[in-house]
Amino acid sequence: MSTKTVSRVLNGEPHVTEPVRERVREAVRVLDYHPNIMAQGLARQRSYLIGLVYENPSPSYGVDLQMGVLDRLRGERYRLVVLPVRSVNDHADEVVGLLRSAAIDGVVLAPPASDSRRILDELVGIGMPFARISPTRFDDIVPGVVVDDVSAAAEVAAAVLAQGHCRIGIIKGDPTHAASSARMTGYTQAFVAAGVEIDHGRVIDGLFTFDLGLCRRADFARSARPADRDPGAE
Repeated sequence: MSTKTVSRVLNGEPHVTEPVRERVREAVRVLDYHPNIMAQGLARQRSYLIGLVYENPSPSYGVDLQMGVLDRLRGERYRLVVLPVRSVNDHADEVVGLLRSAAIDGVVLAPPASDSRRILDELVGIGMPFARISPTRFDDIVPGVVVDDVSAAAEVAAAVLAQGHCRIGIIKGDPTHAASSARMTGYTQAFVAAGVEIDHGRVIDGLFTFDLGLCRRADFARSARPADRDPGAE
């Protein structure tokens, strides 16, 4: 069996019969052979690395994003490079420079990077493949996985209102994320539909983190008058 035939099988190329493919796969299993991805990348001028850009400081959020990308990459020759950013809106140019220098073949953009026109235009300009998570702007730029934040938030608020609560605190997300305003729109729609007025004194910003949510809830409890306190509503 020629080296070229083995190479075709390992690289998933056509023009190899199934019996030959199985013989190569069996030899790979017996020898416990693992291709050198770096060597393959040099030969093809590719890194076989996929980047993930995200800003949310919540550890659980970052882990969930990484696990989602890793699940998709399982069984592929690509590997994940995590590129957390402190503030996409304040450092969009640095993000662009980071993506240019990271030697990656493509990138997954989480909010707010997925809504940054500066970053998107740059990626289109250099021809780097990308996918957007929960984009809320620039619908002409694809691909992306879209979440209906307005409807989802309306359902959440409606469920709470249906339980008879009316003194409801709202902890919004990071104000620099488009999803925060979209979700507020959904909350508002549910309150209007239920005929309940939003107490804007109970609407405060958060950062999509569990710890800050606890702090904000404590702020609600301290600021409420004894007669107004309804722990189940906040």
